Amino acid sequence: MMTIIFRLMANILFKKRAQQSAVQYSTSPGMSMIKLMRLAWKGQKHKHIKPKQIKQRIDQGNSFVFLDVRTKKSFDQGHVRNAVNLPFEELHKVKDLAFSKDTEIVIACYFGIKSRATIAILAERGYKNLTNMDGGLGAWDYEKE
Repeated sequence: MMTIIFRLMANILFKKRAQQSAVQYSTSPGMSMIKLMRLAWKGQKHKHIKPKQIKQRIDQGNSFVFLDVRTKKSFDQGHVRNAVNLPFEELHKVKDLAFSKDTEIVIACYFGIKSRATIAILAERGYKNLTNMDGGLGAWDYEKE
């Protein structure tokens, strides 16, 4: 009986937290990995793209914004050509991005967790054309420029 009550309470608490704003999660100091993962998978339905497809689109000159949400230090050590760096930890400080809310934005981090969380935050802010690069830059088989 206690197990059933505990499960019900846990479900209620988790549901309540899942309904809180993605921005609230992202702006809290010292966000834990568990909170980040909840945010990243919070009922999201977004597009996915493989690194090989991104490489082909870049080589063909297709127009989209490649948003790298890794730290500035990681970005400076190597990044995808023409990528825009906005560290995930700085996202809450930026009200609107420098491009329109209809612009295609492909988002990548190192493993793919922070990029999904970024998608949740940007979707809440009204950005519509968001794509996650599967596997993050850890899956990028090409030399970073």
